[in-house]
Amino acid sequence: MRGHHCLLSIVAHRKGAHGTARHIDRRNRIQKQLEYASGATAVLLGKPAPMFFQLAVDALGCPADNAVMIGDDAEADVGGAMAASLAGILVKTGKYRPGQEMRLTEPPALVAGNLKTAVDLLLE
Repeated sequence: MRGHHCLLSIVAHRKGAHGTARHIDRRNRIQKQLEYASGATAVLLGKPAPMFFQLAVDALGCPADNAVMIGDDAEADVGGAMAASLAGILVKTGKYRPGQEMRLTEPPALVAGNLKTAVDLLLE
């Protein structure tokens, strides 16, 4: 990879609000090793960073305004997607807690009881 233009990205699932100290230390060690091996500087990204969603729709060859993110986390899933110009649909399952959607700067395109309901509404 050295000498070639590339985007080195590391996507890590975090635990809790900021990840555990052990998790962060491990991620940082892996990052340094990958940077050394590739000669590139890593871009750390993940939800809710708009670049995370933009890279996903770019990889699919889909314009952001034609894409939908369905998720159970108002801020990381739906808020991040909407910041990248995707439609955001919040489902009231998993991580969802009542009233989460009120913390968003703009409301989601839809709030559904579950994934099946969200998909059914999209397909109508």
